Amino acid sequence: YVDGPVCSILRAKYVYNNSSITLDLYDYAGIAEIGVKIRLDWHEVRCALKLSWDHGLTHPQFFTGTAGGSVARLTAANYDWPAVEWRDGKLFEKNPSCEEFSMIDWCAAQDGRETVAFFAPDLHSCDHRDNRMRLTLNRPVMYSDHAPFAPNPDSGWMDLGNSERVLWI
Repeated sequence: YVDGPVCSILRAKYVYNNSSITLDLYDYAGIAEIGVKIRLDWHEVRCALKLSWDHGLTHPQFFTGTAGGSVARLTAANYDWPAVEWRDGKLFEKNPSCEEFSMIDWCAAQDGRETVAFFAPDLHSCDHRDNRMRLTLNRPVMYSDHAPFAPNPDSGWMDLGNSERVLWI
């Protein structure tokens, strides 16, 4: 933890199975937003990583950025008909509040005059579930499973599981 007159930084380190996550939170004097830097050494083949924020809003609407504008997304609070999907020869009811949505640059939950948002131009999907906004930080892809071949350092650092994300809350 570093606490200065201009900026305070809080660092946390996490381990999940074979992966490690370093999370830095930046609180700048006079700025309401919180800066976030996440460094990943991610080696989970079939596991996505999400940043979840419990915003505490009572009846939020959920919005995402899109090309040239924004989109109001459906959540359980403003969705009054059943959603179903066909799976394995049967119909199943789906909870619309757990759908993942594409986004460009930002997503936000708004309740009246209160708004909580992520500004994350490097990330492209999010969802709103259980009164939480969730950003998809890292998604596994099948080619990242190198078995039976060892990763090659000449292929680039992201192929080895290392990545960095910067965003604002």
